[in-house]
Amino acid sequence: MPDEQSGNRKDLEGCVERALLGLMLEKPFAGISVVQIVKKSGVSRDFFYRHFKTKMAVAEHCVAEIFMGMEPLKMPDRITMKCLERDLVHLLVHKDILLLFHKNGLSGLMWPLIKERFALPVVGKKITFQEEYDAVVSVSAFYELIKLWLDYGMVQTPKYLMGIMVPKRRKSS
Repeated sequence: MPDEQSGNRKDLEGCVERALLGLMLEKPFAGISVVQIVKKSGVSRDFFYRHFKTKMAVAEHCVAEIFMGMEPLKMPDRITMKCLERDLVHLLVHKDILLLFHKNGLSGLMWPLIKERFALPVVGKKITFQEEYDAVVSVSAFYELIKLWLDYGMVQTPKYLMGIMVPKRRKSS
């Protein structure tokens, strides 16, 4: 049992996350209660509600932790093939967790994180409607590719996915 008085907040949050993941291996997300998460994690209800509010907040935190572990983007690095492949490799490392969330209908939790990750740097820069549209299409396509990858069990390699993201030019006849 974690000791909330001497425990590090991050460590205790990790206990809650691991409890949720462990429970999700046993039963669907919809069938898990906050009481079960609290009991399995060993934290108090007060701690849980101070930091998470709902079981969905724990799930969101788990997914956010995966994205926070990605290499930060540099401004000129925005939506390049290199950074997309690097992100796919990172997601593959977390395959088991992502597939568990996908199986439970929670892969949509990635959308705001992907959108935020690849948001256009609009502060102080005027962009055209076309530029913003192109960015939205690119980010949406990347998210849909990840969902499709999850549908297929993430068996395809990031290199393969990069190959289908950039269609090969057809030879003219």
